[in-house]
Amino acid sequence: MTDELGCQTSSDIQIESLSIEDKENSYISIFPNPSEDIINIYSDNSIMNTINMYTIEGKLINQYMVNNNEFNINRDNLANGQYIIDINIKDKSIKKQIIIK
Repeated sequence: MTDELGCQTSSDIQIESLSIEDKENSYISIFPNPSEDIINIYSDNSIMNTINMYTIEGKLINQYMVNNNEFNINRDNLANGQYIIDINIKDKSIKKQIIIK
């Protein structure tokens, strides 16, 4: 359909299914998000090997050796902002974004 300005519109809706990576992300919990104090990370299926924390620009700021299914990060030395947490489980890497207030 074309409107009076010559723009074409469509009523089609595209639905995308979850990828395998999205399904794997579903068993990692990071809370609270946004966080003001302690960041809790929990995996209900697997042992987390390492957790890397990056600024939103991609600079590595912390690396933690975990070897457990839960871990807590104290945000005392972290400025307010957005961060990426990269959780390594077996041979997979799962990335989640968090906000620190």
